[in-house]
Amino acid sequence: MVKTLLIVLVVAVPGLVLYACSSPSRLLNSVISDTDYRLITQSYGEHPRQAVDIYEPRKTVQSGKPVVVFIHGGAWRTSGKAEYKFVAQALTQLGYVVIIPEYRVYPEVKFPAFVEDVVSALSSVNQRRPELLKRAQNRVILMGHSSGAHTAALLMTDQAYLQRSLPEVQVAGLVGLAGPYDLPMQDPEVVPVFEGFSPDEVNPVRQVGTAMPPVLLLHGLKDDRVKPFHTRHFADVLQQAGGEVETKLYDDVAHVSILAGLAMPLRFINNSYADLVTFLRRYD
Repeated sequence: MVKTLLIVLVVAVPGLVLYACSSPSRLLNSVISDTDYRLITQSYGEHPRQAVDIYEPRKTVQSGKPVVVFIHGGAWRTSGKAEYKFVAQALTQLGYVVIIPEYRVYPEVKFPAFVEDVVSALSSVNQRRPELLKRAQNRVILMGHSSGAHTAALLMTDQAYLQRSLPEVQVAGLVGLAGPYDLPMQDPEVVPVFEGFSPDEVNPVRQVGTAMPPVLLLHGLKDDRVKPFHTRHFADVLQQAGGEVETKLYDDVAHVSILAGLAMPLRFINNSYADLVTFLRRYD
């Protein structure tokens, strides 16, 4: 009964929650196993949202495998790390340590505070690396959905954010799901969050360099929340700069369901999980 309801919520009503998939996420998390990982949560600041979850696979992690940093979406306004246990479970099954930072949101803060929060979260984990990770964190795969994909892409293209606090950390790859990589700066939803900054400062497509790591971009062609144009444009710019980029566009897949397809009970609804697994094989 629970699984049937979950499928109805995510597949039949993909626009049920615009900013995050809060209700479907809670239901989804309740039906997946938590036996694949150990969860550690730590604070990295005084604000309640300045906390980070570290998921460590119970099986042996291959030496040298990057850590995956998943940055959740929510239009820079909502959502939280606890809603994405299903993402961590999918990745820990593949043998990855997963870090999911929570960050402050608008209207309490504006850009670039939420980007800096993600970096602060990673720095706090790095300071306790032997205790928390029991392995090196010198290579990370940045991964995000929606506005989280924007932050992940910005951290890859504008390396100054990481270099200031984590100069030893190398971005080994990027996985972006339904991200807005070329923000419409006049959009009423974008304006207050990024007020005072130019398109060159906030858009990953404006900051692509010639030494980008491998990139996987996933987007649903039925996405009415973040148009597929963003992924197509970002992929074109990366390719023109000589980058290695794979782009997967899915028919009849919407904004929420592209992420939900990573969860074990819902992998039949689209190919996002299978394409993610294929991309990650390069790090084995």
